[in-house]
Amino acid sequence: MSSRLRWFLIAIILVAASAWPVMRALRVSTKAAPNIVFILCDTLRADHLGAYGYDRGTTPQIDRFATEAAKFTHAISAAPWTPPSIASMFTGALPSVHGLNPPNNRQKAKQFSMRLNEQFKTLAEHLSERGYATISVTASPWFDPAFGLRQGFDRTEHVMRGTAAEVNTAAYRAIDELSNTSRPFFLYLHYMDVHKRGDNPLAPFSQFKAQPLARWDYPADILEQIAMYDAELRYFDDYFGQVMDYLRSKNLYENSVIVLTSDHGEQFGERGKLGHGFNLHTEELRVPLILKSPGMRGENSSLVSNRDIFFTLLEAADIELPHDSNAASLLNSKELAARPGVLSEASRYKTFKSITTHNLQRLILRFPHSDPTKRIETLEGMEVEGLFDPVNDPKELTSISDQGAIDKTRALFVAQFEQAIKGEVATEHTEVSDDALKELETLGYLH
Repeated sequence: MSSRLRWFLIAIILVAASAWPVMRALRVSTKAAPNIVFILCDTLRADHLGAYGYDRGTTPQIDRFATEAAKFTHAISAAPWTPPSIASMFTGALPSVHGLNPPNNRQKAKQFSMRLNEQFKTLAEHLSERGYATISVTASPWFDPAFGLRQGFDRTEHVMRGTAAEVNTAAYRAIDELSNTSRPFFLYLHYMDVHKRGDNPLAPFSQFKAQPLARWDYPADILEQIAMYDAELRYFDDYFGQVMDYLRSKNLYENSVIVLTSDHGEQFGERGKLGHGFNLHTEELRVPLILKSPGMRGENSSLVSNRDIFFTLLEAADIELPHDSNAASLLNSKELAARPGVLSEASRYKTFKSITTHNLQRLILRFPHSDPTKRIETLEGMEVEGLFDPVNDPKELTSISDQGAIDKTRALFVAQFEQAIKGEVATEHTEVSDDALKELETLGYLH
């Protein structure tokens, strides 16, 4: 071999070697991205699904889906009502950080309402930057443009006051559109049927009214509310199954990451209330969370937060995860096990914060602040509401009296909370449309 040829070959090898990191990085960044379908049923308690042990036949389609996915049995919402919970799932941040907690008074809502600060990069924005086509279809009035939850979506179809049938009609159009693009897609569907119980004549109310409910003793008026709730859930379940079938018909089901969850639960008189947003007990915080993703199947008893959905879907799309010591990807069992507990916050009526630990005990702390338009920047004035054990006290009626356990859990909460709020960003004020205000009032959000 001539010396000229030898040096030419050496030069080729050196150039290839120097280019190797770039070539490797290029392969990582062009990894095939899965389609993502995120389905949210508003106001859905986990304990009213067959997959979670309920015996009234409310969710045959969801139960079928759960057999093909990972079912998280201990999923806790970041907040007990919609705007802060959705914003936490869309940003991964605690409500104290993203600050989206609109007032519940109509006059204040008109004058002082708030929107998600555009400094936050939402799940849809991350995915859009990754090359995803992004569409949301929602019946929730909180997706009025004023509140900022549309950030990052190429298009939002707002089916105001829509039933599951109407949401599905729009969802099919979106799926048709998305299936005709070469880009991966992110589709978000938000259903309101369970929240708006009682106004859908197609929901099988009489079926559930005739069934006994033996778990706890409820007065007749609450039993009727539960029957309407279960009827609306059964109605939604039919349309959930139809969306899954439509994805199958388009050959999109098998290779899509699909998540089903809720933003919060619902009280049925457990603490003298009917509705949600009041406190941080299990009936308002425990939500279903079912994830279909490659390699994920079966029951998972890890303690998780609905905030984790943000990190999970970013990881599924091969997007670098922001650091958060109190959040984790559902795809990473080590992260879930290492987290000391899950934080939640409520400040719609009164202000509460909580930490749920791995033994499922929950410390609830009460604060003197009561105006949801005010931000809480310190833990000043914190008082213990109680340390509750839903495993041994399902109704959470009696606080654990062990002061040592209370002090230890409170110290754990303080450490986790102070770490979590380091990224606090102020909200922006906005003007809400009269149509959205009317719908929020109809749903009981404003008075």
